[in-house]
Amino acid sequence: MSRSEAPVWGSPRPWPGGANRLDVFVVGTDGALYHKWWNGSAWGPSQSGLEAMGGNLVQSPVSLSTGANHLDVFCVHAGDHVLLQILVVW
Repeated sequence: MSRSEAPVWGSPRPWPGGANRLDVFVVGTDGALYHKWWNGSAWGPSQSGLEAMGGNLVQSPVSLSTGANHLDVFCVHAGDHVLLQILVVW
């Protein structure tokens, strides 16, 4: 399955990262975390693709920013523990 064909469950979780920045996270039906972003001029990683970030998740992710150009994404793994993905973006 290509990244652009990944079916999703749950609600996408958008995060406005500032001027001209939007990050969206969603869990696929395979349990993996997927990421898509807008940088002010184009969608990444492509117009239709999603960035696969792995995992075996059972709930939709929660994201928050703890500083400039920094985004933390929290996910609940199938083993009932919390995973933290740290993204440095834009």
